[in-house]
Amino acid sequence: MRAPAPEQTREGAVAGGGALLSVRDLRVAFQARRGLLQAVDGISFSVQPGEVLAIVGPNGAGKTTLLSIIAGTQRASAGTVAPFGDSTANVLEIHK
Repeated sequence: MRAPAPEQTREGAVAGGGALLSVRDLRVAFQARRGLLQAVDGISFSVQPGEVLAIVGPNGAGKTTLLSIIAGTQRASAGTVAPFGDSTANVLEIHK
């Protein structure tokens, strides 16, 4: 059973009219001793209001890297993260 969609998730987001989070063709590469390591390779997904998404995988699969990019604490090599349908949103404000 899905939870009811919020009336408004963020200024400009219409109730039930879009994804709460959209990730498109996300890629992250690191320079390693043995060459280029592709930590995240072209992942895409969206989370609609009321949905639950689980991110699972073995050690070293890129789960923490993916979540760090979504949180805004790490940059992706390519792709977009669009919270509330806004790929330009500042998802993490760091205050000193």
